[in-house]
Amino acid sequence: MAEIFELQVTFRRLKLDINISQRLKLVNVYTDRDRLRQVIINLVSNAIKFSKTFIKVDCFQLFGESSIDDEEEESKEIEDLTMPNFNPKTAARNLVHTKKMYASDSVFITVTDDGDGISPEDQKKLFKLFGKIEKTHHLNKKGCGLGLTVCKKIMQKMRGDISVISKKNKGTIF
Repeated sequence: MAEIFELQVTFRRLKLDINISQRLKLVNVYTDRDRLRQVIINLVSNAIKFSKTFIKVDCFQLFGESSIDDEEEESKEIEDLTMPNFNPKTAARNLVHTKKMYASDSVFITVTDDGDGISPEDQKKLFKLFGKIEKTHHLNKKGCGLGLTVCKKIMQKMRGDISVISKKNKGTIF
């Protein structure tokens, strides 16, 4: 999938970093590969439009991995999401906590960018039909506000979910 975006990333002078945890490489994941790919392509395409310098894609499970960083991250509070380089694993842990998910049964795929962020009011529009954010129209002229709605429906059909965490001037994690 990185090859799909190579030209766009190079043109925009962005860094695309893709991380798949070693443990996840040992796990069998049963899903609709084409639909999951569609979701990831949409999220990375959006990140390319709005990012300033980098896009990061992380694929991981929360439990079963052990490192000093992970243990330190577990003890941090939700406020740590306001840090400039907030961690996708912290976001996933907070999501699991708020939605009462079974994290050990879940695979998380996060797409992080360092764009301007999305206001809480605009976040409410993201997954609704034609929920385009007018303030970013100059960056997303071709979009019509359907992509994230379709992504949400696909993820729900696959017994998953999609959500967003964003902070103004810090970036966004889907």
